Amino acid sequence: MAVPISADQIQACAAANHVSWFASRARVTGGHAGRDGALDWAVEQTDGVLASILFPAAGGPGGRAALDAAIDRCRDAAGVRSISVWSRTPADPPGLGAWLLARGFGWGWQPHWMAADLGRVPDPLVPDGVHIEVLDAAVDWAVEDLPYYTPATGRLAGLRAAETPRTTWSVAALEGDRPVGHVAAHVGPAGSEAGMYDFGVVPGARRRGIGSALALTALGLAAGAACRWLTLNSTVAGEPVYRRLGFASGGHGQTWWLLGQPLPAPPAAGEIAFIEAVGLGDLDRLEALRVGLDRHDLERRYGCDRTPAQVALLTGRPAAVDWLEANGAVLDVVSAWDTGGRERAAALLGRHPEVTDRTVDGRGATALHVAIERDLPELVDLLLDHGADPQVRDGVWRADAMGWARALGRDHLAAVLDARRGRR
Repeated sequence: MAVPISADQIQACAAANHVSWFASRARVTGGHAGRDGALDWAVEQTDGVLASILFPAAGGPGGRAALDAAIDRCRDAAGVRSISVWSRTPADPPGLGAWLLARGFGWGWQPHWMAADLGRVPDPLVPDGVHIEVLDAAVDWAVEDLPYYTPATGRLAGLRAAETPRTTWSVAALEGDRPVGHVAAHVGPAGSEAGMYDFGVVPGARRRGIGSALALTALGLAAGAACRWLTLNSTVAGEPVYRRLGFASGGHGQTWWLLGQPLPAPPAAGEIAFIEAVGLGDLDRLEALRVGLDRHDLERRYGCDRTPAQVALLTGRPAAVDWLEANGAVLDVVSAWDTGGRERAAALLGRHPEVTDRTVDGRGATALHVAIERDLPELVDLLLDHGADPQVRDGVWRADAMGWARALGRDHLAAVLDARRGRR
């Protein structure tokens, strides 16, 4: 199933189908959706009120005004608990990430756009003891470990099955009466592209061919609806499965998220101006703002759950990191490492030993935790040489450095920690 289309075409198909997918969810749940200028938006009522702003394409004041208006509209929805923004690529349009971070959005995950040609779809090979079923009514499964399944997902299966014309098919893999996997196939309004969503298999049933059988069933349903392409956004774990089924890559997108019930209040205008200038690497604007800033402003964690230095690194503005440090900011160890490697991180630790065990992200992780997560043995050694405490626990899983090393399969780093423990 070769895919003779470009990455741009894959992204365009994925974007079109995602817009249709979110609009469909809004429609069947009693929400609303629309298009304003160069962006689409949808507000759905599943598991609370969820709002999505999809693929804003225009930069400049006009595009930003439309995005501001869309965010305000989503904020005004009663009971809204999340607003997501999706883009085709991390830099499309330029400056979008800086603009959203300044307004309190967190930097989200990167969907990997992938696509398959539906010209020739093989029949699924269903494992013994498992049967695949297209759902024509709502389900209420008592299952806790099925990824992307919630009671709202089960209700949506029935709502979408009742639509005329039908555009979405929910598919279940059942072992006896026990659900072990599910997926949804959605046909867009153009009729030429389809999308695959909510794909998950319970951990205990993986590596048996159930995922492949579900995916091929979804491909077959899309092909039966006369679609030419099926797109999806893959996780890292899903990529090998999709490649084996003939999917090709269209590159990575980017998401941003504003979460909370109620949602956090919009940041103050001065905070927005500062973080936006950092994220855009606008040094002239930073100089103009400098008079009203103190060291705390240069180092603290803002509404986007990042420090200014971390914002600059996320948006690819190392000159802004230099500006922050030159104006009195003490960087965190990871930011120093990311902008200047061992030399800059060692210099920081020598000047400011108090940052060695300091929390560096919203998970309460220290630089040692992050060095283990990113498999950076040289940084692990540097931190331990400067007295990092491997017994400090993070704020989410309450695990120390050895716990992270074991959980992430970093046996070589666990050995380093163990050897160092004997020398403490």
